[in-house]
Amino acid sequence: MSRGLSLGSLLALADSAPSPRRAAVLDLALERFREGAPEGVEVVAIEEGLDLETVGFLVPSWRQDWVRKALPKLTRLEVVQVLSAGTDSIADLVPADVLIPPGFTRR
Repeated sequence: MSRGLSLGSLLALADSAPSPRRAAVLDLALERFREGAPEGVEVVAIEEGLDLETVGFLVPSWRQDWVRKALPKLTRLEVVQVLSAGTDSIADLVPADVLIPPGFTRR
């Protein structure tokens, strides 16, 4: 994970999203994102039952099929940060107006 891209994306989310501002991230990245989150951004773990429609910033695991299925329908989602080097496998699932931070590919 590129720390600058992730935290910069959180800052962009904090500046543009309506309240409440919420980021959902993998457990393995939870503490790092919480430490770097600006004031006013709630950082939660991605868990079954989480209402993804309440999330503006998402750092998902593509092993979570329920997340993949929900992606095309999310209306508040602004940023998807992936931990892998490419996004070809999910680019078609993410709405066109959702940012995949620089440095990653998008069709």
